[in-house]
Amino acid sequence: MAKNPVIQQAYERGKREGIEIGMQMGISKAIGFMKAGLSRVEKTPGIGPKTMKKFRKAFGKEYFK
Repeated sequence: MAKNPVIQQAYERGKREGIEIGMQMGISKAIGFMKAGLSRVEKTPGIGPKTMKKFRKAFGKEYFK
């Protein structure tokens, strides 16, 4: 039985969009997880402003908003 091209196109578009949404959600969750961990590091005795500046440079600003 031949596939309906309209349905097949809609399926492929939905699949691509779903993958993109899933990737963005995963990235967002990973950033949130890292932000939580890095905020704990910032409060750790012995970790001062100079060290945190190195962390910010290494990880990127999005983890410290």
